Amino acid sequence: MKRVLDSQRAWVERVVFYELMNSPDLALAYDHHFPGKLKR
Repeated sequence: MKRVLDSQRAWVERVVFYELMNSPDLALAYDHHFPGKLKR
């Protein structure tokens, strides 16, 4: 069971890191079209 959980954890770590590094910041596009509506 430990081997399975370690494998799953490693996979999630790689996938989430890739997603965070390569997904666009949609807030920038929203703020461009609707300036001032986002409270940062």
